Amino acid sequence: MSVEDPSNEAQRKEGAAQQPAAGATRSAVGDAPYESIEANGLRFGYLQAGRGPLVLCIHGFPDVPDTFARLLDRLAQAGYHAVAPATRGIYPTSAPRDGDYSPLRLGQDALALIDAFGARSAAIVGHDWGAMSAYAAANLDPARVARMVTIAIPHPRAIRMSLHLMRRGWHFAVLPIPFVAEFLARRSDFALLRHLRRSWSPNMHPSSQQMTRLRESYRHPGTLTAALRYYRSFPLTFAGIGKSGKQSHEILFRKTSVPALCFAPMADAVFDEATFDRTRDAFTGHYELVKLKEAGHSPHLEPSKQFFEQRVLDFLRSSSQGGRVER
Repeated sequence: MSVEDPSNEAQRKEGAAQQPAAGATRSAVGDAPYESIEANGLRFGYLQAGRGPLVLCIHGFPDVPDTFARLLDRLAQAGYHAVAPATRGIYPTSAPRDGDYSPLRLGQDALALIDAFGARSAAIVGHDWGAMSAYAAANLDPARVARMVTIAIPHPRAIRMSLHLMRRGWHFAVLPIPFVAEFLARRSDFALLRHLRRSWSPNMHPSSQQMTRLRESYRHPGTLTAALRYYRSFPLTFAGIGKSGKQSHEILFRKTSVPALCFAPMADAVFDEATFDRTRDAFTGHYELVKLKEAGHSPHLEPSKQFFEQRVLDFLRSSSQGGRVER
């Protein structure tokens, strides 16, 4: 386990931009239109940059793919094919007809995207629900997930349901409630999104343009409803209730063998340090835990972003973890 503080000046210097690798292409991802691809019965919208081994960057709530724009460009410069898909139901990706937003389906989506992009394996960088997607995909088919990076979400085996967690993560109790959650989320032009940003990432100060893009994404028909259904699926998964809940529970709560780099933001309002410390026992292979003392829920968007990006690149480049990304 490594404990890091990105406020350290030497570590900030480590995050300086690298020269583009030979053959890599650079894309102004934040300004790029979505492309689309079929996978797992859905049409996924995605942003991409670069050529080389595939790296899927999977967003969570309340984010959208362009929150990974900076990381996509860094990965492209380093010689990777970096892809950030909109997850199922989130604009412009289509919604599943069966309404299934369980972690099992998220993992299957990631594996199907690896197939769709013509790769034998890929690295997955997952934030929030994207981390759940990474855990599920890695446990479903570890041979297809060469390496995984999870951001702000501990391994499910480490999570202990308690009143303490419910106080810190009140949204897990509120957002699954039908109608009530959607009403609260839409109030005052999606003020809840701003509130969650401030409480989860106190050191992040998104611009008005960034918040406008976020609100526009959630105004698209069906997107907010889909996002909330992710939260409705999780209590069933955690308790193993129902067919989908039992299947997801069985997959998520397995030990994970894929080489993993896990970021634990200490200024996040939800999971505490003790929960992240328990994650070591959930992995059977190479495992690194990086504690970010001043980062909140979204270290890839906060002052820690350069340090975060460099640690991701170092992890993907290193041969010591095994699990080579194959095209």
